[in-house]
Amino acid sequence: MEKLKNKLKTYFEKSSKWKIGGDILFYLFIILMIIPATRKPLSTAIIKATMRKPSVKTEVSVPRLLEEDYRMTFMDFKGNTVSLSDLKDEVVLLNFWATWCPPCRAEMPSLQKLYDSYGEKIVMLLVSTEDQNTINQYLIQNEYDFPVYIQSSPYTQSFQVGSIPTTYIIAKNGRIVSSKKGAANWNSEKFKRELDNLLSE
Repeated sequence: MEKLKNKLKTYFEKSSKWKIGGDILFYLFIILMIIPATRKPLSTAIIKATMRKPSVKTEVSVPRLLEEDYRMTFMDFKGNTVSLSDLKDEVVLLNFWATWCPPCRAEMPSLQKLYDSYGEKIVMLLVSTEDQNTINQYLIQNEYDFPVYIQSSPYTQSFQVGSIPTTYIIAKNGRIVSSKKGAANWNSEKFKRELDNLLSE
């Protein structure tokens, strides 16, 4: 006990206020990450603070959807099936996510805001592989009303989703103009201006 007291005394005597404050914050962060009740909100807040704005590619050489991509299908909660071939000549936001994924949860508020302002202009396909009850409970709890789909066909070569969230923006002519892995602020003014440009094509 005496050794610990001496170490603490030496630490406080030799350390600056900035170092002591930084060390306190670091250990507080570690403690909060260990406690289950604070782990999820804290990790979500950190991800939100570091989210970047997505960008759309404008060059002609961006990849286009293949025939097999157009055959990809998704099912809504009423059992209706939609395929990418049904959405030709539409601007599509295709987002793969899950309720248990912290980066997915972090970007959901921005996707809801984007849906509120662009839901009738673009097609938003938010796709999960979870069961309907889990997804519904999450949507109700967070007051989200954007459409969610269940993936009903395998991934194709163009959509290799190794991690979530992964989001693709598909232009009217089938160009994949954005491919973003990780959380993003989809409601940024810059991204909405880019969407407007895609809609005017």
